[in-house]
Amino acid sequence: MPAAVEMDTANKNGAALKPAIVVTGASSGIGRDIARLAAADRCFLLLLGRSPQALDELVAGLAVPRAPHA
Repeated sequence: MPAAVEMDTANKNGAALKPAIVVTGASSGIGRDIARLAAADRCFLLLLGRSPQALDELVAGLAVPRAPHA
């Protein structure tokens, strides 16, 4: 079993940092639901999926700041 890893969860100003999460299969099913839950918790997300249209629809519905995608 892997050992627990201590992480610094604050930036240099002491503000709490949210985790960055990579969600594969985010265009449908469980991946989409995980993306929605993580976005509700204001995590930084990298969403991957087979359907660019479905990903665009997901992101549009998240109402969070969005970075450009390739």
